[in-house]
Amino acid sequence: MIYFLQEVCKISTIRYSLEFSSIESAEQERHAICDLLKEIDPKNSLNYDREISDLLRIGAVRKVIKEVDEGRLYVNIENLKNQQLSNLKESFTRYKEIEYISKEKGLIGFNSSKERNWIKVNIHQKQAYSELDDPAYLAFKSIYVESKERFLFSKEYGLDSSLSTRIRHGALKNHIRSVFEKLNLVTSKADNVYIDKLKLQDLLSHDPELNYRVQNLLKSFSKKIDDYTTYIVNNLIQIKNERHPENKDGLFNYYSDDEILWPFYQEYKERFDSVDAILDVVYNDLINYTLRSICIGIYDFFVYDINEKYQELIEELQLELRELDLGNYFGLLPNVIKSSTDIQAELEVIAQWFTLTTTSSSSLLDIETIINASIELTNKINPNFCLRPEIINNCDPVIGYNDLIFVFNILLNNIIQHSNLQPHEVNVSINLEQLGKYFIVTFKNNICSSVNYDRNKQKLELVKQNWNNHDDIERSNTEGESGYDKIKRLLLYEAQAKTDMFDYIFGKDEVRISLYFPYNKPITNEESSDN
Repeated sequence: MIYFLQEVCKISTIRYSLEFSSIESAEQERHAICDLLKEIDPKNSLNYDREISDLLRIGAVRKVIKEVDEGRLYVNIENLKNQQLSNLKESFTRYKEIEYISKEKGLIGFNSSKERNWIKVNIHQKQAYSELDDPAYLAFKSIYVESKERFLFSKEYGLDSSLSTRIRHGALKNHIRSVFEKLNLVTSKADNVYIDKLKLQDLLSHDPELNYRVQNLLKSFSKKIDDYTTYIVNNLIQIKNERHPENKDGLFNYYSDDEILWPFYQEYKERFDSVDAILDVVYNDLINYTLRSICIGIYDFFVYDINEKYQELIEELQLELRELDLGNYFGLLPNVIKSSTDIQAELEVIAQWFTLTTTSSSSLLDIETIINASIELTNKINPNFCLRPEIINNCDPVIGYNDLIFVFNILLNNIIQHSNLQPHEVNVSINLEQLGKYFIVTFKNNICSSVNYDRNKQKLELVKQNWNNHDDIERSNTEGESGYDKIKRLLLYEAQAKTDMFDYIFGKDEVRISLYFPYNKPITNEESSDN
């Protein structure tokens, strides 16, 4: 029985049993089996304890990733309101004054850009002017437009910052490309040119002509996949409104005009008795519109329209490969067929990212759990790179918010993208240490000799010198580069873990990146009793 429980009832086997509705329930069963094995096979209890520890770690990592995915679209409404309260007091006072005067004496005009530009209405003309020229309505409109602009584009707490940091910066591209990478259907780039797949080249070495044709088909397919995914990120996952009409294909459509705002104003104006009240009404409207219109529309667009485009590309590749009469070389045709269902499933997962949250879902976790979750997420979306960093922890227990996963994910992706090494050549270590008042996290990795030493050192030095300058934090909404501006924004406004210092060592064959977090050592019971 011991052998059966130990070797047959492993998680790799029982996870496929119809008895379990999820991987979590299978892991719980394996945990119970290990507890039983400890009783009936005590001499191997340490092995079972290690397996239980691994199961708990894997479960914790999965939970962190699930929380992160569910909170990707996040707008901090409370902080937006607090930002706006003091700025709006004067505007609101003006609005109430205008509202009163327009009722009692009549006004026919209001220019929100000037403190006093009210035009008294002639009693005989009062019925002729448009209701949309109601000065109180125009004053409300200026407040609404400002609030909407903050909701969408606040560099600290707005929707576009969330989209940029949590979705546009690598996440969506890598999730989609990973589907095809796992199946060996896309090639990588060197100097911005798609290169041949070496494994396929070896398999088809006996037929250079066939190899040439297949390689060209895969490179063409890779470009089509990457081009369309880039279009999704750069054109579709963008916000458009009356102030930003350039994003004409953006799925986040926040155009509003008098046809929308006038009925809204009429419905809610009686509730506008304070700054708090008007902000509550405006932000609740923006939240409800985002949830009921934007999020549902984007979910459907990913599941249907975007999926349809990828299916077209897959079908095109399938037909072209069939014309070559490949047989079972490299499993290409079966993999192409499998990619059709895999991309559909992945798009459904991505579509679920687009659910707005306005209260932080961040939880406090042990720092190693956050790092392990980030490693798991990085490997999931970069299947050709299975990073297994050595984690060297020389610290007392340290906790942080799970938003740090995005910070560590950017650092790990930088290693993959900028080391210029093949997957099997990359070596990574993550060192955690306490030094005086600081808790220091250091990522170290080797690099290829072809990496431009002077250019990269200059970039890192600029990051270091400007680390505590947050004046240009809006640069974090710009895609590309290495993501250090996004790291600064994440630490400052989301992870609640502002770092005092950024440091680096750039050698000829390795790079070290260090983040210095202010650290307050917890007061122990003994220290508490001494005071």
